[in-house]
Amino acid sequence: MDPEAQSAAGIIGTAFAVSRTLAITALHCLKTRDGHHQQAVLLHSDLPGLAATLVESHEYLDVALLRLEQPLPDELVPLLVGGVGDNGAAFWSQGFPGQVRSRYPTNLTGSVAGPPSQLGDGAPCVQLLCGQATADMMLEGFSGAPVLLGHPENLVFGIIRRRMVSREDPSRVAGMTIYATPMHELMEVSQLLARSVQVHAPVLTPTVDAPTNLEVYRLDARWEARGARQPPPISDRYRTTLDVRVGLARGRSVTVVAGVPEPDLALHLNVVERSLTPLRAPRPWFTLAAHGLPPSGATDIRARVNDSRFDRVDEFGSWPGFVVPWPVRNDEADAERYVHALASVFPQAPVVVNVYGVGPIEVMDAAAGVARRVGASEVLVRPALVDGDDGERQGLEVSAGSVLGALTSLLRTRQRRYPHRRVGVVTAEALPAQADPFLAAEDFVAELNAGADDLDGETTLLMAIQDFLPEFAPAIMAEHARNRRYPGRCASLRAAARRDSQVDRWLAAADGDPATEYLALLDADTIDAVVLGLIRRGRSEAAVAAWQPYTSTIVRQIADQWRGGDLLADTLRRASAAFATAAERACIVGDMVPHGLPQAFASPACWSVVGRRRVTPQTAAWLATVPDTLLDALLRRLNLPGDPGDDVFDDHCRAFMPDLPPLEPRP
Repeated sequence: MDPEAQSAAGIIGTAFAVSRTLAITALHCLKTRDGHHQQAVLLHSDLPGLAATLVESHEYLDVALLRLEQPLPDELVPLLVGGVGDNGAAFWSQGFPGQVRSRYPTNLTGSVAGPPSQLGDGAPCVQLLCGQATADMMLEGFSGAPVLLGHPENLVFGIIRRRMVSREDPSRVAGMTIYATPMHELMEVSQLLARSVQVHAPVLTPTVDAPTNLEVYRLDARWEARGARQPPPISDRYRTTLDVRVGLARGRSVTVVAGVPEPDLALHLNVVERSLTPLRAPRPWFTLAAHGLPPSGATDIRARVNDSRFDRVDEFGSWPGFVVPWPVRNDEADAERYVHALASVFPQAPVVVNVYGVGPIEVMDAAAGVARRVGASEVLVRPALVDGDDGERQGLEVSAGSVLGALTSLLRTRQRRYPHRRVGVVTAEALPAQADPFLAAEDFVAELNAGADDLDGETTLLMAIQDFLPEFAPAIMAEHARNRRYPGRCASLRAAARRDSQVDRWLAAADGDPATEYLALLDADTIDAVVLGLIRRGRSEAAVAAWQPYTSTIVRQIADQWRGGDLLADTLRRASAAFATAAERACIVGDMVPHGLPQAFASPACWSVVGRRRVTPQTAAWLATVPDTLLDALLRRLNLPGDPGDDVFDDHCRAFMPDLPPLEPRP
């Protein structure tokens, strides 16, 4: 912080300590009209300001060393220096972005892109791909932040230096690229640093060996947040994987993903391609930075890809694939132009447009708009977008006012683009987004327990919190499941039943199994979801038996089968696709599908399971034995999900990639 500033509004960058008395930041953070600040104040969430003095600067590397006037207190541990940033290595950082005026840091995550390179003036740098850079986050204030590798070692291997500036808004990043100064370059020129810190043994953070969760929910591209009468129809009945929808698809395809900042998506798809080697030659995937006008040709595409493998693309024997990260603020029409520009150079190349931003509804709405522009019939929604994580305690405590009113007011602020989804009319001051979600959840449930019950209204409110307040939803849902009194507790169970993962969280948070008295207040789909969750989580037979008489016929059969162990191959061969889907959701299918089955067992039920699972090398080898006529029909279904396909294999195709349910008419 500028020493003349009186509050966090004067934050000018980020620094980190590497010893009890030495800290590092970016030199340009200290720049003045005539030179550089010689004094600075370092802020920490748990301490008053720490005065520091500039003792060494390196203009070429854009690095400044600061000596603390007082040593760090014992409760703070300096960061360790070391690590090797290999291509694809995951990194993380913490800093203070310009639009968040707070003493509490914000995280950045991403991956190292390629080997060390140089800036235009020849200065050494490491290029980083950072998803948050294109998610409406201004990165001013992150300069000087440490680039950390390894876990739990968290070794500093770089210092964030600069970003690729957007032409439209200089405060924002163009594409996903930020640059860092390698720590070893600083160690070579700074004797002070070399004397003050010990370089730890390199942590060879591996490149991406196994993809992260590549499950997706299918969403009809015709859905629009404006005018929708219900939340987006996300259901585990229509869950699949990017392995299947993108990896197995042949020829040119355009897939739209409603996702999260995922700079490693192309790396994960390359791993998927290697798994498909028994079936066909792998395609190389590249991340194409989306900023400014669409690429004008192969040379422009090469510059934006910034991957040395692209120079050898003709050697791969197959068309390359492109992942285009697309922030929600970008124009949908521009996405169409990008897709057409890629097709003009690589007419058979598959393209994945990964749309992301801050709010789940906003992202899904934008992704559906992009899908309609590029001719895709559906959107693939990443689970991380709609499920969130368990959250962390924040430093800002909840005020003593009505948390219910403050949450509703915050909801109204988030829902301005979607007036039909507003929840009531409130005048309370909105809950700060930095409020502690756990404290907010406790007060929220306490207020509900003290008031009258409105089960339908409470369910609607909890669904809106899930959709529009992802930073608060996990804590509120868990607290509601744990401590809301009956019958109000059924509201969170109703809201959780939209997705199996949420049911699992509800059952984990609730005290014991759900009581049978809930049954009268739940609809048939929720009851089915609860029983499948009880089976999936290995709850007692007594708990399942109490709910089983009220389930659908298929779930009742699943419960009977569960008591006998994993599903038998012969049972699966004779079962319906709907039964197999429910069995997969209950996790009783086991590992026999598909490579544990002979071709004679490749029934529609089998294909419904294949369409929902990861594609392993064993799966690819099994698919290579499928008759070409059947395999062609199935894979054609991936490019044209609504196409009925060949009448001979119609049941197989619809089981493999079921038709999405019709959307409810708009009001």
